[in-house]
Amino acid sequence: MNLVNGILNLYCAGLGLLFILFGTLLGRKERRSEAGKINSRLLISATVMLLFSGMALCFFYQDERFDLLFRLLNALSFVAFYLLIWLYTYYMLAVLSIPKNRAAKGLIISNCAACLIGLLMWSSNCLSPFFYDLVRREITNPLLYRMASIPGALPVIFNLITVVRYAKKTKHKTDAALVIFLPVMPLISSLIGPIIPGLSLQYALIMASLVLNHFYYDEVLARELKQREQEAHEYHVRAMLERIKPHYIYNVLTSIYYLCESDPGKAQYAVGLFSDYLRDALRNMDRLQRVPFSQELKLVESYVKLEQIRFQDRLTVRYDIQHGDFAVPPFTVQPLVENAVKHAMRETSGVRIEIKSWMEGKEFCVMVRDDGPGFDPSQADAEESFGLTNIRDLLLLWNAGALTVESVPGNGVTATLRFTPPA
Repeated sequence: MNLVNGILNLYCAGLGLLFILFGTLLGRKERRSEAGKINSRLLISATVMLLFSGMALCFFYQDERFDLLFRLLNALSFVAFYLLIWLYTYYMLAVLSIPKNRAAKGLIISNCAACLIGLLMWSSNCLSPFFYDLVRREITNPLLYRMASIPGALPVIFNLITVVRYAKKTKHKTDAALVIFLPVMPLISSLIGPIIPGLSLQYALIMASLVLNHFYYDEVLARELKQREQEAHEYHVRAMLERIKPHYIYNVLTSIYYLCESDPGKAQYAVGLFSDYLRDALRNMDRLQRVPFSQELKLVESYVKLEQIRFQDRLTVRYDIQHGDFAVPPFTVQPLVENAVKHAMRETSGVRIEIKSWMEGKEFCVMVRDDGPGFDPSQADAEESFGLTNIRDLLLLWNAGALTVESVPGNGVTATLRFTPPA
């Protein structure tokens, strides 16, 4: 039966090695939660424990030539076993999201002390038996044997109490069910023992528990982690758009303000245009995703019409839309047109702007060029820098492409957006 136990332990160790290699080759380590990473360490500890125990039982059991090696392998398996129990405490705290308060720190310290005592007692007993003979599988000192069992039992009991206490508070009931498997498995093994004398399933059932958790945290919680990352991304995008919103509304209202003084009739017409502009602008701001280029272009056209009412023939805009079937982050094209209008009109009597789109390889390109006075990019004013910085931030948040701005004083400005297709 010892040979059967050894083969079973080696088989489970082989499974553990496959799961460890499988997770490493697929690069899953980067996307695991904290509990998932601790579970990986638990899996490594259990694999080492089963490997040493299986080797001892299969190859060196009752062979006097390798007596020392047999005892050493058993001692190492006990080291891995108590390390596993200690790591389980951190695993449980992470799964149940238990705050790192004084009670949690006390649990960690007490379990660590118990595991250390148990590790020292059993590993030293393996090298020089004084309460349990591993070769004969006999208890030589009942009192010390019972005392040596306490350090392993106490962390299990403390952890079970903690699981029961916090199970109702956890968001996912599956978490609590899975986390309780590991300490319960040895109890199941003790119930099976009397049915099949000599068969030891304790280590194998511990590995089964860790494999279940391995799949759970690699698949289910990985999706939850991705969802949390998406929520964080949406939060940053929303914060960015909320910062942009008052800036653009203020600029459009300023344009209408000047019209109210010079031409009330046109101002009334401008209010109608502004309502269209505001509707499209707010709609784009509320969408936390890329929008069709045609919608962004419509926003540009509404803004240009408003400015042309104010500046009349001093503002000329030419559209050269060679390709328009693609999506862009909202408010990445319109700010470039606004910068061209405001910067050029501030220093010249008129400006011509060209808006062009085309496809280059797999990238979608949009260019905004003006014939204004140009500027030194290193000396751009705060307002202009604000718009360019926001565009670059939005492109970075969406991983959508890049913005390049070329300008030489006296030769206008050329801003080019290169959008990459969504992954």
